[in-house]
Amino acid sequence: MIQPRPSDILFSSGMNESTSPTPTFASPATPHSRLPALAIFLSCLILLAVGSYLSPTFGLTEAFNMPVCGFKLHTGLPCLTCGMTTAFTHATHGHLLTAFYTQPFGAALAIATAAFFLISLWSLITGMSLAPLGRMLGSRKFIIPLIAFFILAWLFTLVTNFTPHSG
Repeated sequence: MIQPRPSDILFSSGMNESTSPTPTFASPATPHSRLPALAIFLSCLILLAVGSYLSPTFGLTEAFNMPVCGFKLHTGLPCLTCGMTTAFTHATHGHLLTAFYTQPFGAALAIATAAFFLISLWSLITGMSLAPLGRMLGSRKFIIPLIAFFILAWLFTLVTNFTPHSG
């Protein structure tokens, strides 16, 4: 009898008749089944490369000569995504505390991007399915806390970066 490799085992979220979790075995990987992992791997690689190329001392507007955020221009307050690129860039440069202080959600996105980079690389090498991860990321148990964290990170940014509007 051939024993499966550890990378072939995917733990299902379902239960069998005896209500205990049972491992299910992945079908052999095909080049087609590795396409999602390749797409995620390349996307994460590009994001991490751009983040490490940019200087964390400049935000997105300065780095790409973009106009100032309209929300901030009119209200004097940072918008929901203000500081995310700077935080992401700080994180890719290894300045995690500074990244979290700048914009906690942006720092978490950088860490998640690095994690997805490694997971997708492992999937490319071993043929491990990313379907269980996709199901988890699409679940309400993940999405609702993610939205709450996004809003809390914005509130943190409002408190730490508040500058009164001078107009």
